Amino acid sequence: MKQVFWKTAWVVAWMLVLSSLFAQTVPEQIDPYTFDPLSASNSANYGIQASEAYAKGEYETAARYYLAHLQNRPDDSITWYNLACCFGLLEMPDLAAKYLLQSYKAGYTNLEHITRDPDFDKVRETGSFSAAMDSLQVWAERKARYEGREQYLASRHLLPYRLHLPVNYDPEKTYPLLIGLHGYGDKASAFSRLWRHLEDEEVIFVVPEAPYPFTEGQIGFSWQPPIDYTSPEAQLAYKLLTDYIFTLQEQVSSEYNVGQTWILGFSQGAYMGYLLALQNSARLDGLVACGGGLYPGVITDADFAAARDLKIIISHGKQDQVVRFAEAENARRILQEREFTNVRWDEFDGGHSVSRTAIQAWLEWRE
Repeated sequence: MKQVFWKTAWVVAWMLVLSSLFAQTVPEQIDPYTFDPLSASNSANYGIQASEAYAKGEYETAARYYLAHLQNRPDDSITWYNLACCFGLLEMPDLAAKYLLQSYKAGYTNLEHITRDPDFDKVRETGSFSAAMDSLQVWAERKARYEGREQYLASRHLLPYRLHLPVNYDPEKTYPLLIGLHGYGDKASAFSRLWRHLEDEEVIFVVPEAPYPFTEGQIGFSWQPPIDYTSPEAQLAYKLLTDYIFTLQEQVSSEYNVGQTWILGFSQGAYMGYLLALQNSARLDGLVACGGGLYPGVITDADFAAARDLKIIISHGKQDQVVRFAEAENARRILQEREFTNVRWDEFDGGHSVSRTAIQAWLEWRE
C-alpha cells in the first residue's frame, strides 16, 4: 500500500510540474520595448538539452526539457512522442499513455514503431497504456477507412538541393564532391549547416532533399515511402533514388571541376548511402555512414564483391538512442566478412549525430 501511495503522489507531483511549465506569460506582463521572445524559452536549446539528457539515461531531466520545448512548439509530434518514452522508461504508465495519445493527435502515427519500441516495455501491459494502444488502433483503422488506401506511382518533378563551393573556388582546380544525405524527417536546408565544419576546406558540398514528405506532423522529408523496404515498390523507390543522386552528381560535375565523389549519409541517409554506394561502387569513391546501418537482404553478393575496394567510414555514437550502436557494429561485421579492406571505424561518446571525428576522418582520407 505504501508503494502505491508514493507512486500516486509522484504522478500528482509531476502533474503540478507540467502545469507550471505550460504556464504562459500574459500580455500585460510583457514590455514590448525590452522583451526578448527567446529569453525564457529557447526551444532549440531545450530540444538539444532534452536529447542529451535522454542519451545519458536522465529521463526525468529530459522530460522537463521536452516540456519546455513544447511551450514554443506544441505541434512537434516527435517531442510529444519522446516525452511519452521518458515516462515509459520512468515506469509511469498514465503519463506515458497520455503523451503517447497526444503525439498521435499531433501527427506521429507510426504504430509499427510504437508497438515495438522498447522504451514502453516496462509499461506496455498496464491498464492505462494498453487502453491507449487500443485507442490508437481504433483511430488508425478509422483513418485508413476514410482516407483510402495509399499507393504509389512513379513521376518526375523538380527537387531542390543546396550547393556549397569553396570560398576561393578556382575553376582550374579539381575538388572532391561530398553529397550529404540527411536523416528521416529532416530538410536539406538544415543538414546543409554541416558546411560550418567544411567551409575552410577545398571541397564542394551538395545536399539534396529527400523526395517523400515526412508524415509525422512536422515539415520534413524521407528517402523512401513508409513501406516494407523489401517490397517491389521499395525496389522501385531505390532505383528512382539512384537515378536522382547520380543525375545530381552529373549536374554538379558538368558545372564544376569535380574529382572524387563521396556520400555522407546520416541516420536514414546512412542506410540509403550504403545502398547507393554498395550497388553503384564504380560511380563513387567512398561513403561516410553516420548513425545508420545496412539493410539486410537488399544488397546482393555480386554488389558486395564489386564494392570490396570502396572506402567506407562507419561513425556512431555509443549513446545513440535513435539508431542502436549495434547497427553500426553489425555493418562493420558484414563488411569484414565480405573482406572489405578500406573500412575505418569511428565510435564516439555521444548520441544521434554526425561527429566531427567522422568529418575529420573523411578530410584526411579524401584525395
